[in-house]
Amino acid sequence: MRLIYESIDKNSHYAYTINVAGRQRLLSQKALTETILIAHGKGEPRNLAEINHKWDEIHEHLQHGDGTGKLVPITDAMLQQEFASLQQPQQQLYTLLGRVKDSSTASMLADTIALAQGRYVALMDETVRLLQRQAEQDMLKIKEKQTWAAIISGIVLVMEILLLVIPYHRRLMVAYKDLKGNKLLIERQANEIQRQMSRVAEQNATLDRLNRSNQLTLEGINAGVWDFNFLPGEST
Repeated sequence: MRLIYESIDKNSHYAYTINVAGRQRLLSQKALTETILIAHGKGEPRNLAEINHKWDEIHEHLQHGDGTGKLVPITDAMLQQEFASLQQPQQQLYTLLGRVKDSSTASMLADTIALAQGRYVALMDETVRLLQRQAEQDMLKIKEKQTWAAIISGIVLVMEILLLVIPYHRRLMVAYKDLKGNKLLIERQANEIQRQMSRVAEQNATLDRLNRSNQLTLEGINAGVWDFNFLPGEST
């Protein structure tokens, strides 16, 4: 489960980072467009300054993080090198845009800014490509970890079945057989007791009939019954 969450977080961070890097390309284009508008008296230097500041700030965040943890740390050596090569044209473009104060400076710097923006965009596109490659490599590593985790979990499950479940099942079957045997023994004993009770009941019924027969015989012949005790020599 931890690896699944890690994969989701990585995907989210990479998607966010690539999106931010892509927006940098658009911001540089927006800054160039604003410069051309200023040169023709239709733009505002203040708007250009805000765009330039935001664009530079995001560049710093991409390279060093923004403190939120959403941006992926730049750890790949080739990607670090790409950001290092991006630093000089980015600073050059940032400086040129900062020098635009009115229509005259915009007209004078527009072509130079366009060339600098073109170099920056080409390098930023390569940076985004490398980010995508790093994302794919990291995802492959996570998938490999997930595969090994699944294999290890399967082995552990098989071992648990072999060491715990099967022996427990065997003991359970032995106990079940013993219980079944005891149940059969109890049933046989109960049947035997029932038969003995039936025989006793029959014997009691026979004795009762004999007692009634003797009583009737004695009453019919008007005779008495004598009990003689041999030890004291007495009779009753």
